[in-house]
Amino acid sequence: MRAFRKSLASIERRAGGIRSFRGYRWFRRAAVGALALALAAASTEEVCERRAQAALTAGETFVAVSGARLRYQTLGLERAGPLVVLLPGLGASIEQMRFLQPRLAETVRTLSYDRAGYGFSTGSDAHTAEEQAKELAALLDALNLPGTLVLVGYSTSALVARVFAALNPARVAAVYLVEPDHPEFEARARARPTPRRGYVRWVVHDLVTTTFGVKRLAARLAARLAAHQAPAEARANEVLVRRRHFWALAREWYVLPDSFAQAMAAPVGAEPIVVLYTAQSDPEFPLQERLLAEFVRRSPRGRIRKLPNHPHDQLFMPGPVLDAIVEDVSALASAH
Repeated sequence: MRAFRKSLASIERRAGGIRSFRGYRWFRRAAVGALALALAAASTEEVCERRAQAALTAGETFVAVSGARLRYQTLGLERAGPLVVLLPGLGASIEQMRFLQPRLAETVRTLSYDRAGYGFSTGSDAHTAEEQAKELAALLDALNLPGTLVLVGYSTSALVARVFAALNPARVAAVYLVEPDHPEFEARARARPTPRRGYVRWVVHDLVTTTFGVKRLAARLAARLAAHQAPAEARANEVLVRRRHFWALAREWYVLPDSFAQAMAAPVGAEPIVVLYTAQSDPEFPLQERLLAEFVRRSPRGRIRKLPNHPHDQLFMPGPVLDAIVEDVSALASAH
């Protein structure tokens, strides 16, 4: 507050006597009131966030990794074979995998986690694809999960999968990418915005609305009209109103150009690479298909699976796309 008053005084001096303005007192009161209201809203959001985390994560599992506290979930570890690592996409938590992971765990070992500080993870300094790949390696060590892996990357997290496979070729049995962000395409497409510009409005909007509790207030009003939520649904909804979650998004968004460059520079190894995507009406989709095919051909056992058009944010919901993902990933894991 003292710094704010000094700023007002500085403005007054530079304006050459703003006190003579009739509405000066009202302006000053309004500015101080707005600042106080913003601080109160941010403080209230902080309290609500901490209370909700304590209530919703009582039965969740966490582990300390390189100074961070990562939330993770393992299912099917009693089974044999490679460990299937599920990497949620940009701005998503392990709740994104709540339908996929249990189905895969019927036949294979699985791990999902809140990467890069998303969800209920805290303290992560892993922002670029390379930093997140190293965070994943440290997580596997902390959980004592040796052996080979099948990496499942979705959208932007495909960059992490590609870099991890290049840094740890002996550990990766296969890479499965679901409608991946494809840096080779982004570098060639003319009509598309840069990766950072493409997400800027989303990131800024959600940072503001979560920092000052606007999203939480709207969610509570909507919850009064909704039916009872299952615990997983409650956690998923809480994640989407958390300030910390969207600060993690902002950090990953800011370094996306670095992550794209790291993925493009990552060599493709001998492991199978399978890419699943759905048909799109984008006029540049043919270029994307061609470049994805070129990327897959860099793997001696690469393959593409194309399905009919489906909303990108609904790929992991129950339906034919989820069925195809389960079939493909299970087959990759059982082959090793």
